Amino acid sequence: YQPKVDIRSGAPVGAEALARWPVVAGGMVSPARFVPAIEAAGLADELFFTMARQVVADMATWRRQNIQIKTAINMSMDTAHNLEVPERLGRLVSAAGLSPADFVIEVTESRLMVERSLAMETLTRLSLMGFVLSIDDFGTGYSSLVQLTDLPFKELKIDGSFVQRASTERKARAILSISIMIGLNLEMEVIAEGVETEGQLEFLRACGGTIVQGYQIARPMPFAACTEWLHAHRTRSKNHPGP
Repeated sequence: YQPKVDIRSGAPVGAEALARWPVVAGGMVSPARFVPAIEAAGLADELFFTMARQVVADMATWRRQNIQIKTAINMSMDTAHNLEVPERLGRLVSAAGLSPADFVIEVTESRLMVERSLAMETLTRLSLMGFVLSIDDFGTGYSSLVQLTDLPFKELKIDGSFVQRASTERKARAILSISIMIGLNLEMEVIAEGVETEGQLEFLRACGGTIVQGYQIARPMPFAACTEWLHAHRTRSKNHPGP
């Protein structure tokens, strides 16, 4: 899990669940390698629901410990084409005593651009059930504004490449600032990912950014370590606003 933090208060407000594949010799297989292979093998739904079952169990544990955050799960466009997904996911969440509003479903913009019409029904049904839809890697596709107009997204995640290039490139700074403005004016939650330096945090504050994710805040970590981090950070945020 990688936490998301509100830079105004320093409080954790969410976490993204990330698939990792450890190897016996040490290290990890990159998701950029194994996720396309899983999709090509027709196993995207199995990966999504394996992740979802674990995330739901972990969220139930966090609720019992009074950790009140939303958790995001990435959804492959292959899975978004399956019309049985909303009901199946809804039953999983309900059985754990949780609410769809506790979960964010992240969809990558670059593939959504090509396959929007095929996924629209599934995504709309998820939204109507109360799941929060997030458009991931915003700025990397070619029809971003069309996506925001036509689909029921409530969260916008700005691609980390713009965050990292903003410190040295005027155009990247402009795109980052405008993206934040668009999201906020559409009354969406706006998250800047890939934040790695204090300077990037300061620029995001100046642009009106509110929620951030990245190594400057916290690296991805296993559930137990993330639980400890959330408890500690929640305590610190009460006395020391801002990350």
